[in-house]
Amino acid sequence: MPRRLTRSVRLASLLAGLALATGAGCSGESHSAPVPLTGKLVEGTDPRGGVRLSFWKADGPVGGASASVITGPDGTFSLPVGPEAAPGVGLPAGQYKVTVERFMSPLSAGADPDVKQNEGAPPLRNIAPEQFQNRTTTPLSVTAPGEGVLLDLSA
Repeated sequence: MPRRLTRSVRLASLLAGLALATGAGCSGESHSAPVPLTGKLVEGTDPRGGVRLSFWKADGPVGGASASVITGPDGTFSLPVGPEAAPGVGLPAGQYKVTVERFMSPLSAGADPDVKQNEGAPPLRNIAPEQFQNRTTTPLSVTAPGEGVLLDLSA
């Protein structure tokens, strides 16, 4: 009888281990290796530099962005992979919604001349068009991997 019980315990342990191993990757998130994504952000024909682009898995759960990048002065962006990439940079292959953040100090343009610099820094505000600020309303999307992707804020 002890031998039969030992087999049952082993079988139960094996089945439980298999259930845990197969269930561990079922969160709906992709854990594949990052792929490169490069492109340019424009508004019509004008490049938009200094803008934060955040990439959200199109079919993923609500949560943090998969990756973010700041566009260069010419509007270009790159999420490289491999030795030239910073750890954690890049996106797993798939479809992504793209949100836009462009912050400006109220003192930058049209500043109130009566506000003194030593009164404390005013809060920054996102001056990107509102529809591009939210992952549920942004019309921008990309497929990774991608090279030379054009994102246009005037579309």
